[in-house]
Parts: sequence; C-alpha cells; structure tokens
Amino acid sequence: MTVTATPIAVITDPHAVAVLVAMAVAITALVVAAVVNRRASAVQGRLHRLDTIDLVTGLPLPAFARDELAGRIGGQWCALLIFELDRFAMVNEVYGQDVGDRLLASLATQLRGLCHSGETLTRWDGPRFALLSPGITTRDAGERRADELRAPLNAKVTIDHDALRVTVSVAVVLVDSSFTDLAGVVAAIDLALDAAHQEGRGSRVAFRPTMRRPELDAAVERLQRSIAGQLFVEYQPIVSLPDLGLAGMRAEPRWEDLGHGILAGQELDLLLDKADLVSEAAERMVAATIEQAAKWTKDHPTLELVVSMAVPSELLLDPAFPTWLATLVRDADADPASLCFEVSGRERTDLHASWAPLHAVAQLGIHRGLSDFGTAWSSLAYLRRQQVDVITLPADLLDDAVENRTDENIVRQLLGLATSLGVSAIAQGVADKAQEDLLTTMGCDLAMGPRYGGARGVADMEAVVQAGRITVGDGSPRRGRVGIQRR
Repeated sequence: MTVTATPIAVITDPHAVAVLVAMAVAITALVVAAVVNRRASAVQGRLHRLDTIDLVTGLPLPAFARDELAGRIGGQWCALLIFELDRFAMVNEVYGQDVGDRLLASLATQLRGLCHSGETLTRWDGPRFALLSPGITTRDAGERRADELRAPLNAKVTIDHDALRVTVSVAVVLVDSSFTDLAGVVAAIDLALDAAHQEGRGSRVAFRPTMRRPELDAAVERLQRSIAGQLFVEYQPIVSLPDLGLAGMRAEPRWEDLGHGILAGQELDLLLDKADLVSEAAERMVAATIEQAAKWTKDHPTLELVVSMAVPSELLLDPAFPTWLATLVRDADADPASLCFEVSGRERTDLHASWAPLHAVAQLGIHRGLSDFGTAWSSLAYLRRQQVDVITLPADLLDDAVENRTDENIVRQLLGLATSLGVSAIAQGVADKAQEDLLTTMGCDLAMGPRYGGARGVADMEAVVQAGRITVGDGSPRRGRVGIQRR
C-alpha cells in the first residue's frame, strides 16, 4: 500500500500570523480566567461554609438560630428546644476530643432524622443543640415534642467498640408574646437548663414565668437582709476505704430562709450570685470552718482530720485574700495541714487567675483540691499546670457505675489517673454498699455520701468525732482512722 504525504500549508503572511497569535493569547486568557473563577467560587463556597456551618456536626452555627429567633420575637409563637449532652466534658477528657466530636456528630445525625418538616436544627453553645419548632404554640405541646425526641436519644452509642451510655437534658422555651428581645429568650434557656441540672441527668424542664424574677427577687432580698444571722455551715463526713474510718469532713454552706426552708447547693449558689453576696458568704464560711477545724484538731489531735471546703473564684481573686487568710489561720491557731481549699471544676474561670492565689494557700501549708473533676472546663489542664493534692469526683458518676460498664470504666480511669499522679481521690454520692464495694475494688481512697449520713451540723459532727466512729447505711459502726495524706 502506498501512503501519500499531504503537504502542510505554511502561513507566511506576517499579518495573518499576528492575528492567529492574538487569537491564541485571547483563548488562553479566557481559559485561565475560567479556571481562576471556578477556583475562586469554590474557595468562597468553602469560606461561606466555615462561616455558617459547624464542621463537627454539619449543622448551622448558633448565629443562624439566634437570627431565626430574633425574627420571630413579637410575631408568630414557636417552641425552642435546647438539647444538652450530659457529662460531655468527662467523655472528652476520658476518651479524647475525637471521640467527643464523633459523639456530637452522632447525636446531630439522630436529631436531624427526627426533625419534622419546617423545624430548624442548629448547633448551640458547647454540647448543645437548638431545635426551633414553629408549629408549637403551647408549653404542653413543647414538652410532648421534647419527650418524643429525648426518648430515642437516651440510649447507648457504640464508638470504636466502646458502648457509651448517652443521656440528654432538654430545656423547653415557648417563645410567646411575653418575650420582647433575644436576651430574654437566652435567659429563659439558662433558667430552664439550671432547673434540669438540679433534677439530674436526662431531665426535661420547661421554662415557666414563675422562674423569672418575682420569687427569685423576693428570696434575694431576704438573703441580703439576713445573711449574717442565718448563714451556717454543715459538715459531711469523708471516710477512708475500705475500712470506713473517719478521714475528715467537707464544709458545706447552708442558709435558713425563715418560713421557706433551708437552702443549699446550686439553689443557694444561684441566690448568692444574684444577691452579689458570693464573696461575703464565702468569707463567713471560710472563717467559721477554719475556727471549727482548729477546735477539732486541738480536741482530737490523734485523728489528724482534714476539713475541706470549696472556695469560689470571687474570693480567691480578691487581692487581699492571701493576707486575710494568713491572718485568719494565725488568729485561730489552726494547723494548715488540717485544711483543704477546693476550686470547683465547674467554674468558667481563667486557669491561671484561679490558681495563682492558691499558690499562696500552698505556701501556708494548706492542701489544694479540685472538686467535680471530669465535669469541668479544664480539669486536665489544672492537673497539667498546677500541683493538686486532692480531686473530688462528681456524685452523678456513681449513679449507673455498678450496672453500666461504660460509667464503670470512666470512674476506673479517673481513679487510675489520680493514683498515677499521687493524688488522693474522693468519690461523692456513695448511696449503698454496692457502690462502696465497687469503689473499693478500684482502689478508691476516700468516699462521702448518703451512706455515711450526709451533711450534719456541728453538734452532730462533734458526736461522731468524739466517738471516733462512722455508722454506715447498714448500721455498722466503724472505727475512725486517717485517710487523707497530710503535709
């Protein structure tokens, strides 16, 4: 077969060459511009997503929900449901942030699948999600909707072969004509969540107008008038394990609201905060506790008891606190080794600011403690950066630890961490022998809770100290002994 070559035409006209070159340049520029524009659009899309979408859950960011709410205030009523993943900080610290992120993503996927048409689901702050339901116009309907969603969420979630028992607390707010701005809605959310926290994990609480100021303001006024005479301290025994000997006490403030009962815990903390009396109340409690600790030390020197107390950051951050404390200890002739000052892991305080004053506390010879360990904003950061003598595990850790393997593992790992660091660990909320036995097998040093009688006044506590015995929930008396390692 013969192949005949076709000659290629060669353009020799300079003008034609110039035209072709110009066309090639123009086409190239158009192609480059198209590519650049396409990439720019992709970048802008990604930036827009970063500005509007939470990358962990794929849900809109809180600003979207707030904008939606702001647009509805004064208009059509709707229900706002806030879902909070309980004990999320503890999961983060025990299993790591990656597991925490996957747990949030899993919960977001479940909620997304349960949403009705027209409802808006977004990320809120922290381990919280917001669901805006415009079709709900009564509080009862909002509560029923919350229960529908909450039931399937309170279950076990398997992540990397670990079965995590998840509980979700829900705050329900009916955004009706009583709200005039977004700040009021956010305040209502906080009040409902506070009430849910007091009821315990997995609770659902709907905001009611009675949660607002009238009753609270009246209680605050009574507190402001009577704090000097009606604030007192009760002491909860701390026992050593496994022999249940008396190791010390934990001081807990109480306020007798005449005609309304005795307030303690979160309820009292809220009132003190609203009345701007946190520091004053703490000063009174610290002074009374140091004086009582000095008396017990002098009257019962062989017991070597350690009295622990939570000190709020408002008092710690007072510039005069170190000098005031040193004078108080000296005047009471108290043994600093008989005292332990705790910082609460639940407080949203700056790490360095909170612990700088406790350096002066340590110089006096007073123990430093971290309470509610594992629930906190930066519990592990405290342990990394500061010397801690005692950590206290939150009471709700033991609720399901006997029957639930995941909760048991969390307790075991936290106790193991304390042991590896040479830190004493106190388990709160021990209610029965099964919990006590579990803690004993884990090597827990110390415990307190209803099984050991709970908090009691000075007279009742004095009787326990004099007898050197603790009567446990099954009625068995035990000899007292030391369980907290003193300086």
